[in-house]
Amino acid sequence: MALIVNTNIASLNAQRNLTNSQSTQQTALERLSSGLRINSAKDDAAGLAISERFSTQVRGLSQAARNANDGISLAQTAEGALGGLTESLQRVRELAIQSANATNSDSDRAALQGEVAELVEEINRVAQTTTFNGVNLLDGSFSSQSFQVGANANQTVSIDSIANASTSVLGETDISSYAEVNTGSAGGPVLAGLSGMSINGVAVADTGRDAADIAGSINAASIDGVTASATNSQDLTFTDFAAVTAGGDYTLDIAVGDATATEVSVTLNNGDTLTAAAMNTAIQNAGITGLTASESGGTITLASDNGENITLSNQAFTGTLNGQTLGSDAGFASADVTAHYGGVEIASTSSEGIQFTGQAASDVQGDFAATGAGSATTNTYVVSQMDISTADGAQIAIQIADTALNEINSARAELGAVQNRFEAVIDNIGVTNENLTAARSRILDADFAAETAALTRSQILQQAGVSALAQANSLPQLALSLLQ
Repeated sequence: MALIVNTNIASLNAQRNLTNSQSTQQTALERLSSGLRINSAKDDAAGLAISERFSTQVRGLSQAARNANDGISLAQTAEGALGGLTESLQRVRELAIQSANATNSDSDRAALQGEVAELVEEINRVAQTTTFNGVNLLDGSFSSQSFQVGANANQTVSIDSIANASTSVLGETDISSYAEVNTGSAGGPVLAGLSGMSINGVAVADTGRDAADIAGSINAASIDGVTASATNSQDLTFTDFAAVTAGGDYTLDIAVGDATATEVSVTLNNGDTLTAAAMNTAIQNAGITGLTASESGGTITLASDNGENITLSNQAFTGTLNGQTLGSDAGFASADVTAHYGGVEIASTSSEGIQFTGQAASDVQGDFAATGAGSATTNTYVVSQMDISTADGAQIAIQIADTALNEINSARAELGAVQNRFEAVIDNIGVTNENLTAARSRILDADFAAETAALTRSQILQQAGVSALAQANSLPQLALSLLQ
């Protein structure tokens, strides 16, 4: 090996190794001080990219868990307010039941209505003012809302709506509010008549017992879009007898309207059955006008053209039906012949439909039929329309309260289910977040045992490198001894 002065290879080698040990020491110190294995992309480019994706998911899931907790708080706020409304509605229902009792005077019911009005106002106030972070919950505006409960787009839990507790819509109930007209059994009253009745707010004059009279009174009231027509009929249904086995006469007395009853006689031969054609011939022969017979399914129907009452009496058959002989005094019992009276058909072309008020259904017999636009038998009520100052109003209020309570109970059940779902979401997020965090830690975090060992090694190498460099730098001085 040559002894040279200009180039000290040993010193250069010692410097290089010392630089490496210093770099290793700096890396170990950086990792130990930060706790991270990857402090910059140069430490592990691929590992950094993977760990950052994990960090994105972990941070997103952490926020999603907070969102779900906020959702639980929102649902609890709404459910708590609905619980208060339940108590108010229960009290309203209790007052309505009290008012419906016949022992109450008008002043008693007025006092009860005063409390109902206050409770209804409070229900509406709660509905309008219940909010969460400035968002109204019970006024009907909270609908089709989504809660972000995932780390990625469109990972949501949706709530279609929370019940609209505003008294203008809460408890919407369709309630029949009409008088019934014009049906009954043979020998029973045809019609008790109508008094004090209004249709769509227009008073109808008191009527007689005929369907024709009722229809006439309704039409005379000139109610916008409402017309009435009268029909009346009686059905003769033979349930125990089929054909004549020995000739004879079937007779009955028929009266239309206020006319005197006229005997109608139908002669039947062997093997005949009683037909509508035979009845029509007999009716014409008896001189009765405005009355026709029709036949369907073994039933003969007698119909009055103008809606006047039809009265049947003294029905008898002299002869033999299916081998059973009936005398002139035997007649047809109610089990053999049934009769029904017709009614009034009311048609509306108005968008309001037909609304009846002022006439109790128990005052008359039968029913109204409705055709055309609108409903003839129902009226819609909500909580804001509760009025228990009358017995009838109290009955309606009970039904409204029942509907409102059902709506609120359903809404509370849905909110409870939403809370349970959010809790399940939070549990799932917790497990996922834990696993992702562990995976990121394995890539990103420093292993202190390994880094401490690396630091110790680099420190030893650095000390040795400094010593070796000192000796390498002293090698050129050997050349001076040759010059002495």
